[in-house]
Amino acid sequence: MLVWAILLGVFGFDATVTLVRRMTHGERWYEAHRQHAYQRAVQSGFTHRRVTVAVLTLDIALVVLAFWGARGSLRLIEALAASGVLLAAAYLWVERRQPMILIKPDWPRLADR
Repeated sequence: MLVWAILLGVFGFDATVTLVRRMTHGERWYEAHRQHAYQRAVQSGFTHRRVTVAVLTLDIALVVLAFWGARGSLRLIEALAASGVLLAAAYLWVERRQPMILIKPDWPRLADR
């Protein structure tokens, strides 16, 4: 299971962080939006091709980490941690270039209820 978590890391990390951020800020998380990291990378001026190559490069790095981690249980935990650090660094890089703009809805936030 942990190997699959590593292999699906780019999609899972971006979707999870975006969903949590939208929910904690009281946005309607179920509505269409353009706040995922890959979308914000394009909004910041990168071409679709460059973003695709960057995601592919991240995926290749995650495949290498997954194969390395599959060689033993201790290495698997290390590979999972390294994957998390790599994905967080990539996400923060996009966040610096094109911050997620959270919409303030006209209805109360979940925290205010």
